Amino acid sequence: MCNKAARHGALFTIKNGVLVWLERGVGQTADGTQVATEVVGPTSLVVGSFWMSETDVDHFATVKTYWQDRAGSTRQEIVVDADPEAEGEGEGEGEHVLRDPYGSRAEVAAAAAVREMLRGLVTFSCSMVSGAGLMAGLPISFSGVRPLVDGRVSILEAVKHTYTKLGGLLAVLNGKLKAD
Repeated sequence: MCNKAARHGALFTIKNGVLVWLERGVGQTADGTQVATEVVGPTSLVVGSFWMSETDVDHFATVKTYWQDRAGSTRQEIVVDADPEAEGEGEGEGEHVLRDPYGSRAEVAAAAAVREMLRGLVTFSCSMVSGAGLMAGLPISFSGVRPLVDGRVSILEAVKHTYTKLGGLLAVLNGKLKAD
């Protein structure tokens, strides 16, 4: 089930005997309500703990995937535009190929891969004083922290809370850019 959810860009869980299937990285509840974005300023962060990364490794102009046409017994391909700013000189360059053939849902798988790649372009990690109400999956935005992340909504991937006598409650946050 985890593989199927990853293929479709989703999260899943079972609650009260019901399968809950959510789109990954959009900051919504199960009924589709948008979750309020937490705005974090520099005074909430532990000094020197903010780390961010912007990567060009996953810049692909297109994502190509295959699916098996059972009626015609042929392998078909679908190409989805990923990042128009990505560069590729020759044929096949700037193109990410999903190797596993899919059923008729190949386009969904390719679109999910595109969303996940674009989310992974900017990642961050930081320690925050308090942050008791924060948990993975919530949207977060920074204000006055760094130019590249200020005002851009990200989704928390992991939140680890710790409590010490000296430092009180600390939250270590890891996140990625919100999917569009």
